[in-house]
Amino acid sequence: MSATPRLALALPTACGLACGAFAIAIVVGVSSGHPASAILARSLSAMIVVWPLGLGVGAILNVLFREHVEIGDTESSEGADEMEADNAFDFVDEPQVESDGSVVGVGG
Repeated sequence: MSATPRLALALPTACGLACGAFAIAIVVGVSSGHPASAILARSLSAMIVVWPLGLGVGAILNVLFREHVEIGDTESSEGADEMEADNAFDFVDEPQVESDGSVVGVGG
């Protein structure tokens, strides 16, 4: 079952941030020397608190990425129209002229 497009980026972001908060709480608890039950309780509470925050951050990122893709699609279609207009003209190749390295102006 796939996530709805509205939550396509929000759920992985929420889960990633929640797991990160859990891991950080575990590391900090172990380094502080707290008992295992306190470490797990605090880590789970950190995970529960951070998950909705991550969901909000993910929803914002989802909106930003969608806007970016829409803007990119419109710019690329406009760029394709401009390229078609540019290709409507045939340019004659001019011979390559080598410079002698002087900086003297042409019109004396």
